[in-house]
Amino acid sequence: MAITKTTQTWTLRAATARSLVHKPSHRTNRRRGTRFTPEKGFSTQPSTHQRTNALHLPIFSTAFRGLFAAAAAKSIFKRIFRRRPAGRPALPRPMARQSDMSVRFSCATFNLRGISDRWRERRPLLKQCLQGMDADIYCFQECLTGEFKQESSLLPPSYHIFPCKSALSHLSEQSPWYLRVYASWISTALSLPPLRALMTSIPTPIEAFREKLRLDQAPFRLIRDLAIAPFFGNSVACRLAHAQDIGHSTLLLGDWRSAQRIEFEIPIVSLQDGDSEGDMEESEKKIGRHNNNNNNSSSSSSNSSSEDNDEKVRIWVINTHLDHAHPDTRATQASALLQWADETRLTDPSVAVIILCGDFNAPPSEIFHSHLRCKGYRSAHYEVHGREPKGTWPTGIQAPLVDTGAYECLDYVYVWEGEGWEVGVVGAEVWGDQPADGDETLFPSDHAAVKATFELRKKK
Repeated sequence: MAITKTTQTWTLRAATARSLVHKPSHRTNRRRGTRFTPEKGFSTQPSTHQRTNALHLPIFSTAFRGLFAAAAAKSIFKRIFRRRPAGRPALPRPMARQSDMSVRFSCATFNLRGISDRWRERRPLLKQCLQGMDADIYCFQECLTGEFKQESSLLPPSYHIFPCKSALSHLSEQSPWYLRVYASWISTALSLPPLRALMTSIPTPIEAFREKLRLDQAPFRLIRDLAIAPFFGNSVACRLAHAQDIGHSTLLLGDWRSAQRIEFEIPIVSLQDGDSEGDMEESEKKIGRHNNNNNNSSSSSSNSSSEDNDEKVRIWVINTHLDHAHPDTRATQASALLQWADETRLTDPSVAVIILCGDFNAPPSEIFHSHLRCKGYRSAHYEVHGREPKGTWPTGIQAPLVDTGAYECLDYVYVWEGEGWEVGVVGAEVWGDQPADGDETLFPSDHAAVKATFELRKKK
């Protein structure tokens, strides 16, 4: 019995071996990297997963090197042949400096033309232009500010808006009694949400209706003026400091015109010899951290101690819009503006720099510019390019009721430096002087914008 059982066992083993020869086993030990076959038993071979990677690794390596080379070539090509937006020349690279304390910021002036001249069509183009400028401070004229929030709808929420409702202030303080009563009624109505919503919805359709039917007669202009009077004026948008840390004051110049001033402090940073443009960008981020933490109270409190340790510099920005029709009136307004700036500057000797900008409605030949130069103000565009812009009005926009006139420069950015400080003009550019793609008659506004970039540092 034992022999028979042994014979049957070896017979079964032989049959099993023959079946394994015709149908080899593919059992694989993936962890140990071995493979079993009846002929060789367990042999050390790479697993199926390992062999697949080993097979395709050179292919992947070659493909990766090709993609990397293509990306590098594309980057070099874009750096060499990149196109800059029209009206925006390349800024000069900062020169190597000795160790000093420095701060860089930009300011732009822009007459928005209110809601006139095809407002619904040019609004997206105007918003795109402001995004391209990316100025730290915007000074707007002919803006429907306050409750209408024209400038707020065009800018990111990181900007703090300081409105100056010139028309309503003029009606309240420098007009006959019946207009003062009207202004008082308007102020009361704006405090009531239903009436405020109604009043903010009226100006745009009224102006669109005037343009559609070309109603330029005096009665229709009066209706338009009464509709926009609660909101018409100037506005300053700033992202360099907290709103509660920015002072704001206004000066009425008459005839719906005014000047406004904001004053604030920002930290200055130390730059060593040979600092690169990237280091300047880091310092600009440091200056703008007030804005980045504005909606985060915990971040603001955590940074307050470090901000207190930074040395700060005091900056003034004055925005104005002078009369366009009468040179004598414009000269009177300019004189009042300079007197106001001088008087307030003497009361605060700590001010390091004053930016005076706006729509002066005065070509470079007017005496107002000579008065500015005598008081130490310098034109940013003139300092960079050796001349003022060829023109900032009219841009070439075509609309049914558009204002017309000779092409000349009316918008400026001036700078004044305080004792112990040196203000360099890094760049000056004209924006908004190019038409929309596909429509040569559409511009962001009837005025072009002027943007200037400044670098402020202590004198040695």
